[in-house]
Amino acid sequence: MMDFVFGFTLLILGTIVIAALIFRKISGKKGKTDDPAGLNGPGNTLNYNSDNTGKLEKHIREKNFAVIEQVIREIDSYPAEKQKIIRRVLTEAGVTKHYVSQLSDNKNTVRAAAAECLGTIRDLKTQEPLFLAMADKSEEVRLAAAEALKSIGDASIAGMLVQSLKEPNRWLPARTAEVLVSLGLRAVPALQAALEDDDPVFRGYIIEILGEIGDPSSAAALHRALEDPAVNVRLEAARALGKIGHKDSIPSLVNALGDPEVKVVVQAISSLGRIGGAEVMGYIAGMLNHSDAVIRFTALDALRRMGSEGLKYIRETAFNKGHPSAERAREIIREIEGDGASIKIRYK
Repeated sequence: MMDFVFGFTLLILGTIVIAALIFRKISGKKGKTDDPAGLNGPGNTLNYNSDNTGKLEKHIREKNFAVIEQVIREIDSYPAEKQKIIRRVLTEAGVTKHYVSQLSDNKNTVRAAAAECLGTIRDLKTQEPLFLAMADKSEEVRLAAAEALKSIGDASIAGMLVQSLKEPNRWLPARTAEVLVSLGLRAVPALQAALEDDDPVFRGYIIEILGEIGDPSSAAALHRALEDPAVNVRLEAARALGKIGHKDSIPSLVNALGDPEVKVVVQAISSLGRIGGAEVMGYIAGMLNHSDAVIRFTALDALRRMGSEGLKYIRETAFNKGHPSAERAREIIREIEGDGASIKIRYK
């Protein structure tokens, strides 16, 4: 009987505790909202009506940036048309001016957060200050500014970005390249125009970016670059043509196999292997007899990636005891076919 009374008492106490917790949770929510700007309607989506737009404008007039920044963070969760409404209100009300001014703040975190907000709002007029922020002393800010420009995605900034490659100590070329590549084909005209510049380092950056974009219309200019007097330019041109992968580049890359610089020849072989096809296989196989071991080994690796036809050339090399790359060819066959392949090679 005592056990029953004790158990019943615990049940009552437990019920009271649970009820108290529920009441506390409900009370804690009283007066709070997940929609501080008053923008959400039924279904938790932004309404089109002017009343809600007016509420957002009121928060902007009152400089209630805690609410404004929450709205900015949530923009991407709305349908596209509703995103346009919010961005238009934020831009026309001058919110971007506030964040542009914060790009000069003493704190790295404030500058970076401002760049992120500008990238979300996507006001084209903020591209130049964001471009300048890419030269910030803080990597956090530089990264945020670059991401913001990628988010805005307007090609009118391409010329500025291209010219910044001439100042690698101020604008990090890799960061600039990311933004240009994100613009894709829209950045190509500005990049191609820069190929006429006298600075070979600058031209090398340009060619590398063209290769990443992969536009076949750049191939003709890159073919000419394979004959550039600067080694780095020829090297980047050979690499870029491999990334573009157009068969029209085969003759120019075959000519590059006679380049006086080993690293250019190595890259030309790799790019030919990347383009592939029976027409290039003989040229690559011809490099198996080159005096330079790096070139021979690169040719073997290129043939390995070209399937069963390429493997035939590797086998011929492996069975030729006097060939300087025979041992490496045997290693490749063992890697492909397993340890049993070494017996077939040894007793051929």
